[in-house]
Amino acid sequence: MNIHYRLAGPSTRLRFRLYTVSGRRMREDSVENPDWGKVVTLSVEPRGDLGEPLANGTYHFLAEAFDGEKVADSKGGSFFILR
Repeated sequence: MNIHYRLAGPSTRLRFRLYTVSGRRMREDSVENPDWGKVVTLSVEPRGDLGEPLANGTYHFLAEAFDGEKVADSKGGSFFILR
């Protein structure tokens, strides 16, 4: 699964979190010192943090850009998996 993003300004870290509809966190990935000003692709295996495949269904995500330890910007959304 690929996630495409573009940061508007410099960031020290980009964190991507994936949740079930019930709010259980399934996965967390981070990119240190991500590129900004251009479209970048983050490849994410459709698996949870424990390696289990994600089941069919709806998932929510939260992407947060950090400036040091402070969240400078965040975006969220939803998608579904159907095999």
